[in-house]
Amino acid sequence: MNKNVRGLGARSAADEGGFGIAEVLVAMFLLAVIAVAIIPILVQGLRLSVQNATVATATQLANQQIEQVRGPRPARPSSPAPSPRHRTTFR
Repeated sequence: MNKNVRGLGARSAADEGGFGIAEVLVAMFLLAVIAVAIIPILVQGLRLSVQNATVATATQLANQQIEQVRGPRPARPSSPAPSPRHRTTFR
């Protein structure tokens, strides 16, 4: 009967399967170091993304302005233009 009843301070080997406070602290420290190393890379990526979006917008606006200055394009002819070898030259 005493085999089934444990004392308040007694632990079996099966109870030692979890992580201790030291392991948890080491894991948290390692995660913090990795996060601190990765954050600048993420910030630089965001800056480049904003810069690329700005350049793309500026390029699009510049192309629109150039198209306005050029004016409307003439309609393309339905038949292709004759090639230089088929032209008749008079001397």
